[in-house]
Amino acid sequence: MDIEREKKDIIERIKSTNDAHLILEIKQVLENDRLLKESIERGLQQSREGNVFTHEEVMEEVRLRFGLNGD
Repeated sequence: MDIEREKKDIIERIKSTNDAHLILEIKQVLENDRLLKESIERGLQQSREGNVFTHEEVMEEVRLRFGLNGD
């Protein structure tokens, strides 16, 4: 896949459309991509800082919070 050619094609298609709904959908996809990348970076930073929980700790919190007995 030639990514540059694909990007140019998408840009041309966006420039030629008058579909407002499509433009809003594209903006939403791009915003979601940005938010996802920021969220992943925050998670990685928390991990580097040691702000993590083990699976066992999370499961114990779930059991306590929801009154589960762990069976």
